[in-house]
Amino acid sequence: MPLPCEEEALNLISLGRAFVVDHTKEPCAPYIAQTLLNLTPVPRLGTKGPLGVTEQMVMIINPVWIMEDPWLSQKHIMAACLVHETEHILRGIDRLRALPNQEIANIAGDLAINCCQRREGWILPPWVHYPELYGFEEFLTLEQYYQLLSDMCQQSHGGSLQKMMNALTNNGEGDGHGEGDGDQDGDEGQGSAGGAGDPGGDQDGDQGAGGKGKGWKPNIGSGACGSVGGNSLDPQAEAEVNREHGRSGVEVEAIRRGTLDDIEEHIEQHGRGSVPGRFSELIKMKLKPPEINWKATLRKVIRRTLGMLRFGQRDYSMLRPSMSSPFLGVVLPSLIDQEIEVAVARDTSGSMGNPQLQSANRETMHAAKKAGVQQFWLIDADVIVHSCKRVKIRDVPKIPLKGRGGTDFRMVFEVVRKLRPRPNVLIYVTDGDGVAPRKPPPGITVIWCIVRTDWARRPATWGTVVVCDKNQELMEPVMED
Repeated sequence: MPLPCEEEALNLISLGRAFVVDHTKEPCAPYIAQTLLNLTPVPRLGTKGPLGVTEQMVMIINPVWIMEDPWLSQKHIMAACLVHETEHILRGIDRLRALPNQEIANIAGDLAINCCQRREGWILPPWVHYPELYGFEEFLTLEQYYQLLSDMCQQSHGGSLQKMMNALTNNGEGDGHGEGDGDQDGDEGQGSAGGAGDPGGDQDGDQGAGGKGKGWKPNIGSGACGSVGGNSLDPQAEAEVNREHGRSGVEVEAIRRGTLDDIEEHIEQHGRGSVPGRFSELIKMKLKPPEINWKATLRKVIRRTLGMLRFGQRDYSMLRPSMSSPFLGVVLPSLIDQEIEVAVARDTSGSMGNPQLQSANRETMHAAKKAGVQQFWLIDADVIVHSCKRVKIRDVPKIPLKGRGGTDFRMVFEVVRKLRPRPNVLIYVTDGDGVAPRKPPPGITVIWCIVRTDWARRPATWGTVVVCDKNQELMEPVMED
């Protein structure tokens, strides 16, 4: 049964959400409702921060902390914090993960978000950080603030983020920039995660941005927004709630992109000025295809393909008689696993770039080796097959490429059908710009490993395609008549 403080905190979250989507209020952001309303609030007593959101869209709240905090307990300030956390999701988790230091990344994201929210009229708690605390310009991107923070940390504080933050927050440079209801002034609100809102009592109210105290302790909007922002104060609690309430990465990305669609539609219906300008950057990001780790994808496809064949390809053989033969008086065959035969074809036509071909070649060999393949058929071909021989994986780097003419995939498939032992799998490393057979070869699984060139296209309507580049777009295939 929920405790009274838990019910009060959940009610406050609901009031904050309603404030955000209420178009009769100013400011408001009804166009972010899809992401905002899909955050799952989970009360947990004793967590190390008042509120944080996980990468799997679980919002952990410390109900006692929130309800006792003079700032967070106000619905319009809670609304601003919810908008802040939602924007971390909309900016993209993959974008955040690309930055090496996640603590600095969280601060950089906070600076990019907070100054925009302040301009729009959202009232955030006074402990949040703004660019002027660091001497930075307003309205830069996450990546720009990250670089500035990294340089400052390295040049002035020996790479220690804690030393840098202690120096900044203890010198009285921060002025809070927050406004609350009633007679509370900026000095009272400049406590960090502790202060009046910390029931544990181990953090002093003068430790926040702009107060003179014992040092920096991050909070919402000042470097601790949960793993969705890059820095979780309680990773163990996040792991536990994710297991029970978390969404998959696919779900999170679908919700994020759906919200960006809603923002775009809102702009079309109400005009460009109806949505803050910063969201145009997020819409542009939405239009870009998500980055693909093609190396991991290629390895996964090859391992899975070989594993499925090795598991399913079983046959009877008299070379190993059945164990029941002596009892039956008849020699019977037994089931055996067939060996997997792999052929790797390299498109050596003139359109193939050497660096890209070598990179795809290395990754193919690595994946095959990890899957237990030690030797295979290596075929070099352009419009004709220049070489076809059985080789060991360790010898592949020593074998020069032969060809550099046009491209015709049909020649390779003709040769593969005649090989003994006959391959079960053909991995074709190519840019796809050639003529392929209309139908797949019977009994052979084909993996097209597409190298990015100006002519890159899908080689056929069949087979598994892995594009060895972040850009996954391909032209349509050219099929034989």
